[in-house]
Amino acid sequence: MKADDYVDFKNLKDSQDGVVTAFVVGLLMTFIVCAGLGVDGGRLVAARLTLADHAENGARLAAQELTSLRTGSPKIDQ
Repeated sequence: MKADDYVDFKNLKDSQDGVVTAFVVGLLMTFIVCAGLGVDGGRLVAARLTLADHAENGARLAAQELTSLRTGSPKIDQ
């Protein structure tokens, strides 16, 4: 092996080769994680709205089945 094949560890800490690449990769990973959290958060909000909609519809249908609610003798239609 020649002397040029060896890594010069004395000047390795001063070398900045690849620093921008590492920064861009780290930034890209951060953006991917943030996008994933945004998508998951949006799906969570949509699921909660759907659940609330089903609960409200169930309560509305149950209330429509009651008759004579104002007279004090509620009865369920048959």
